[in-house]
Amino acid sequence: YLQLKMVGKVEVDEYKQVMEQLLEIAKTLPYTALIYDLKQLTNTDPRARAWYVGTFLPKAMKTLDREMRSAMIQPSSLFQRMAAEMVTQATKLMKVKTESRYFDNKQAALDWLFQ
Repeated sequence: YLQLKMVGKVEVDEYKQVMEQLLEIAKTLPYTALIYDLKQLTNTDPRARAWYVGTFLPKAMKTLDREMRSAMIQPSSLFQRMAAEMVTQATKLMKVKTESRYFDNKQAALDWLFQ
């Protein structure tokens, strides 16, 4: 599995760069599980979330062509939790080949990913 940890405020360009790097890693490694650790995330630009759903996710699913499981460790911030849930709902509407769930800690996320 891969783990991506977001801390503090994440700017649009930084967000895009990290996601593109993640995709490059995914091209070379046959992983099917990802943990997004959002616990310490305090702010993301709405444009970054829109880019993720509208541009990055379709590109990643086409490029990888495999089912994925994503475990997200919930942000402490209520606002960021709501923002993350909006991204998850948009992802479900797109019917991409991924299953996502939220968790309060890493151990619970790992237990679900590898059950």
